[in-house]
Amino acid sequence: MKAEASPRQWAFVLSIVLILFSIYGFTTPRTVTLEDDGLFIMASLDAGVAHPPGYPLFTLLGHLFSYLPLDSPAFRIHLLSGLLGAAACAVLYLNLNLAGVPSWFSFISALAYGVSEHFWSQSIIAEVYGLNALLCFSVLLFCLRFLKIPGNPIRELGVAALCFGLGLANHWPLVVLVFPAFALLLLPKWRFILKWIPILFAIALGSAGLLYLWMVWRSLQPGLTGFYGPINSLKEFWFYISRQGYAGVDVSPSADMSDRFGFIQHFAGEALMQISPAGAVFAVFGIFWLIRKQTYGILAATVWIFLAHSIGLIFLLGFDYEFLNLAVFRPYPLVSYGMLAFWMGCGFCLAWDKIRPWVKDGKPVFKLIPLFGLLIPIFLLQKNLNANDRSHDHFAENNARMILGGLEPDAVLFVYGDSETGPLGYFHFAEGVRPDIKLLSMQGLVYPNRILSPLISEGRKKAVIESFLRDTQKPVYFMTSENDFPNTFGNIHFGFYKKMNRRGNSSSIQLRFDKGVENYFKTLVEGPKPKDRWNRHRHNKLMHQFGDFLGYTLLSEDPKLNNRAGGLVKAMENQYYGLTGMAEILIQHGNSNHLKTAHEWLAKADSLMDETLSKERLGRHHYLRGFLAYRIGNREQAIKQFRSSLKVYKHPENPSRNALQRLNVKASEGGDSS
Repeated sequence: MKAEASPRQWAFVLSIVLILFSIYGFTTPRTVTLEDDGLFIMASLDAGVAHPPGYPLFTLLGHLFSYLPLDSPAFRIHLLSGLLGAAACAVLYLNLNLAGVPSWFSFISALAYGVSEHFWSQSIIAEVYGLNALLCFSVLLFCLRFLKIPGNPIRELGVAALCFGLGLANHWPLVVLVFPAFALLLLPKWRFILKWIPILFAIALGSAGLLYLWMVWRSLQPGLTGFYGPINSLKEFWFYISRQGYAGVDVSPSADMSDRFGFIQHFAGEALMQISPAGAVFAVFGIFWLIRKQTYGILAATVWIFLAHSIGLIFLLGFDYEFLNLAVFRPYPLVSYGMLAFWMGCGFCLAWDKIRPWVKDGKPVFKLIPLFGLLIPIFLLQKNLNANDRSHDHFAENNARMILGGLEPDAVLFVYGDSETGPLGYFHFAEGVRPDIKLLSMQGLVYPNRILSPLISEGRKKAVIESFLRDTQKPVYFMTSENDFPNTFGNIHFGFYKKMNRRGNSSSIQLRFDKGVENYFKTLVEGPKPKDRWNRHRHNKLMHQFGDFLGYTLLSEDPKLNNRAGGLVKAMENQYYGLTGMAEILIQHGNSNHLKTAHEWLAKADSLMDETLSKERLGRHHYLRGFLAYRIGNREQAIKQFRSSLKVYKHPENPSRNALQRLNVKASEGGDSS
């Protein structure tokens, strides 16, 4: 196969980009979603700094796309992801061509990869993984070109080094993991390459360094989105790009080898489905085809890439194997799935080699057999359309607008966590919704109007917020638990958000029904549960939060409040998180009648458990049962449940540990889990 693409091949490239970009454009959300979508959109709009390691290349490209005269700001940045994803598939096609795979088989494989569930899902939101795939495939492409073109053209290696450097300025951990793959591929020419290594490293590190310098400069500009704020020193820069702030996120104290094996098993199942079971079979054929062709360098490189972005990452990370972390991990192996598509294209060649003599002697119609390969991308398109058509996904928008619409004029709203910071920040700062309010992050993250540094201790953050609350005369709202918000005054609970009550003390809670909040709650319980894992996780948290509110209403001595809550409590009967949220309040503060009701709710909740429950939530469930048993005087059952909680959730912050200590019982983790 010639290194230079022919006009026919460029026609295939253009077709791949147009087909996939059209699919992504029609299915992309028109508004903000969860994950890191809101943060990347905000950072792109003002060319700010996203979360570590900063992703300066993506935010720069996003800033250019923000000038498109199209629909919403979110839609513009989503289109960037779509274009990058489509381009990545086109480069994958070119890689297959250079490996000796005919254009038609390369075209089918690239399309199949483009409509695979996980790659498609990341090509319709503001995320960096499509760009990472594009750059990894581009490095592979120019390394292959270097090997194919006679005369050892150093220009090709220079472009490969440039793409590698740009990858470092996008998602450097994923790019570094696959560096050995390119070294393996280029090993036959190592003597020639050795003398050029200083220049190649200078190109790679120089291109990455320029983009990171630009990121530092942008962080120092006032009024811009910045995850940690200004980068004022080399120490802060290293803290940023080394992702030291994520040390506690990437490794969980409750994770062990069983979690890693769970992820491996899950990845194996996903790998089987991403390019379809038939495609996976052809991928196996493709490995044999590469061996038969004696292209061991390509085989070694693609195997390394496949393993590094999947099994390798699983062992490097320490995630708990649970519902939300599966969503967090989902985009990491995208390049691994690209290698499956690469092998699938090679597998088509092996199958075609076997049947070609038969076709050659048969009727001309048999020459159309390769067309049947299109059934794989067609099948994947039909299979994944329902999950990835998010053109009408307004889940994050509806939640954000409900909250912003319920605030008093000139209010202050404190937010905490990604699910609040991204969507609310997007509508307030990017779309200008409720310009009268002051939106602040309790963590000091992302927003340009921070009142504290995110790098100070938790104790100092608490002191700064307490001082702010004492000094401001504006109405103050917050969305997190009363225990997490450093408020020395009372609270007014609206269900999904709370207001600081200056007339009360820290333990006083007033309850207020709001028509907008009630209507929003009804849409959540009456509508179908979200398909997207992030939306589902947020839905569960909202149910628990409103369950907390309803629990307090049932403790109230106001009959009007009780009556108004009655229908809403009934609506919670099929919501695990709502039932446990209500039960938790009754167990903590209720009388004997309330405890009986809480017992009934927990029994009902037992039957509603599903795969969305995290280790922490399962541990909490046993803890609540133990707390309930303790309150009704059943010490033996309480101990049993507390031990079961520790067995499920082996985390130092599990409250069951302290509960057992108060009961003067050894915190054994080997208790009965029933």
